[in-house]
Parts: sequence; C-alpha cells; structure tokens
Amino acid sequence: MSMSAYASGRRSTPLGIYLVAGLAVLSGLSSVAGGLGHVGSIVGIPLGLLLLAIGMVKLFVGVGLLTRSQSAYRWALWIHGLGGLLDLLGGNLLGTLFAVVVVGYLLSKAAYFE
Repeated sequence: MSMSAYASGRRSTPLGIYLVAGLAVLSGLSSVAGGLGHVGSIVGIPLGLLLLAIGMVKLFVGVGLLTRSQSAYRWALWIHGLGGLLDLLGGNLLGTLFAVVVVGYLLSKAAYFE
C-alpha cells in the first residue's frame, strides 16, 4: 500500500500509536494528580502549577495522537525528545532509551499524521 493511502486514513490506527497515546494519557493524569496535591500546600504552588501544566499537555498529546492531530504529533516529539535529554543528563539511561524508542517510532509513523 502506498504512503498516500496510509496517510489518507484507509488503514487502521497502529497499535503502537494506541500504546504511546495511552501512556501519555496515564502520565498526564498522574501529573495532574500530583500537581493538585502540590497546589494544596503554600510551598508547593509553583511546582504544582508546573505539574498541572505538564499534565494537561500530556493529556492533549495522548488524545491528539488518537485523532491524528499534527500539533499533538509535534508536541509528542518535543515532549519525548526533551524528556530523553533530561533523562540522559540525569543519568537515567532506561528513560533515555524509552524516549529514543518512542521518538523513533513516532518518526516512522509520520505519514499517519499528514
């Protein structure tokens, strides 16, 4: 099947997109819950607001990937790329590997989001 048929939507959503989107939604919900917990204390307000913002972006990305949103696709690349870089700087090699695999997979499915 040609790339144009792939991009035009005649094929079903790949399982990997469902997995990446599902993990983004779960991570987003976790960040929102953590942000709400931090906002409850005076000292944790800045961190809580940051976690809330990150959680909302992750939720947007997760839902957007399922709806073939090009902006969600771009945000997913940025979020996972930046997360992988931060994991690398922090010495978290497993997190870096996960981010590289996700970004590589999303790049291989770029035609899906055209």
